[in-house]
Amino acid sequence: MMTKNKTAAKKTEDQSVVYKVPAAFVLMIVVIYAFWKLGGYYSTVEGFTALYPMFCVQRYVFLALTAAELVLCVLLKNGLARTICRYWLAAFALLFVSSLILSIFWTGNMIVIYLLHALVYCLYMVWQLYHSEFFTFSLVTASAGVVFYLIARTSYMANRIAGSALLALILIGTALTAFLCAKNHGKLNLGSRMLRLFPDGFNPLLFYFICVLWAVVLAACLIFGSGFAFYAMFAAIAVELIGAVYYTFQLK
Repeated sequence: MMTKNKTAAKKTEDQSVVYKVPAAFVLMIVVIYAFWKLGGYYSTVEGFTALYPMFCVQRYVFLALTAAELVLCVLLKNGLARTICRYWLAAFALLFVSSLILSIFWTGNMIVIYLLHALVYCLYMVWQLYHSEFFTFSLVTASAGVVFYLIARTSYMANRIAGSALLALILIGTALTAFLCAKNHGKLNLGSRMLRLFPDGFNPLLFYFICVLWAVVLAACLIFGSGFAFYAMFAAIAVELIGAVYYTFQLK
């Protein structure tokens, strides 16, 4: 009976992907378009006067909501409730970062908001279609591509510093997680519980290689400047496409 219930739950989850992925794609387009329209209004004197005080308050509100949802995700035991909290956590985190950027940079950094939302939604779609291994590969590679673009095409030093620091954390965190999971047959030891992140017997060498690769390229971008970063961005796109083809053929 338990096996039948698990099979039915897995089948329902697989069928839900048919709706989740198109819904995420449509929502991504709508959100980016909404921010584009918001940026157009915010760039005017009237829009700045009306919205700037609101963004200054909203960044703290969304930060508090993000922290609250994070606590709920940890404390709640019900699976459905935790899933809902994770969605709200991602939404509030995106809104916090967006309001922070709008309050600090006015409309000069709208490209970061567009790229951030596109990255999160695309990673969600990758997770729904491919799950852990290609999601991790895409998290590292797509994040690297976004950071290389920021180094190549934006003039704000804050973008380079924050983007490079964030990418470094992602690379270190990914390599460390892969190492710990490899020791426990794809599971991450969280003290009292074991969380399965990868299939049993997965090979972490690919993740070590890709993390070291983008770490070296990031260092080269910071040394050689925007010209090198521009070509590094296209290299990241090419690697992501190769990974997509490889993991698509791995699907069963």
